[in-house]
Amino acid sequence: MNTLSTQSSPRVFIVCDQDATAPIWGYIIREKGLVAIVETSIQRAMQRSTEEIPDLIVIDLNAPHAQRIELCKKFRSISASPILLFLPYNNEQEILEAYQME
Repeated sequence: MNTLSTQSSPRVFIVCDQDATAPIWGYIIREKGLVAIVETSIQRAMQRSTEEIPDLIVIDLNAPHAQRIELCKKFRSISASPILLFLPYNNEQEILEAYQME
């Protein structure tokens, strides 16, 4: 399980299904000198998750609960990197479920 990449700049894997917001995430991350890997589709993010092991994972999705949690589980199965999960609403059950993943 990877905790930090061996590359010179830390890598941030961003999954954002909002076409207007995704490029902004990438721009902000790159401006800080980090490598931004941006995906706007859960399916593509799931595929790339085994190819691109990041130092930080940012998930900003309006997708259904089950898809967000499944994506978190996929990342957690291959990496111990921190996951920032932005939710479209305040759902205490989903927050608890996301925190309990190991």
